[in-house]
Amino acid sequence: MRRPGQRRQPFKVLIDGASEQDASVQANLATAVEVAKAAFGEFAETLTSEFLPIAPEADAVGVDRYQVESRLFLGSTIDLAETYAWGKEELARIDAMMRETAEQIKPGASVKEAIAALNSDERYQLHSTEELQQWMQVKADEAIAELNGSHFDIPEPVRTIECRIAPSQTGIIYTPPSEDFSRPGSMWWSVPKESLLSTPGPS
Repeated sequence: MRRPGQRRQPFKVLIDGASEQDASVQANLATAVEVAKAAFGEFAETLTSEFLPIAPEADAVGVDRYQVESRLFLGSTIDLAETYAWGKEELARIDAMMRETAEQIKPGASVKEAIAALNSDERYQLHSTEELQQWMQVKADEAIAELNGSHFDIPEPVRTIECRIAPSQTGIIYTPPSEDFSRPGSMWWSVPKESLLSTPGPS
């Protein structure tokens, strides 16, 4: 557990997460970590030496600034008040759907209780990373097949995705394909060691 005031060490987490990997994997990771550390150090130096001296003392915040920045980001002008109202309505709608779904899973249960019920249901449990990898691949292939031609036109080169188990404990990430598509895109899922895996439930 990290103590109050203690700095996080994400690079150490990466290295520790690969402690059971082959020596070559650990060596490559250690080299990559050193390169990343150097890059972050250079970036920090650039921020300090080049940008800090010309940075404004007053933070650029407020509705007027946000209106301009949102147009730059979205490519169009939106009504901020209307958009926020819509967002709150959507949040309420999703919350209501979660409660309704929880009621269907286990009458009288809260959302957390419904999640616990699914996690304890043998039908939705995976007992190895191999099972997880197979489940991921099936679901990814199904999603691409069902979406292509109905909701999207997915180019053939990107219809292939490899589902892999990550050698670290960093969550779920996606790595894009190579420029010539000789290497497909990959979805990586890392899991705690010796953990009981649960799928998202009925599908």
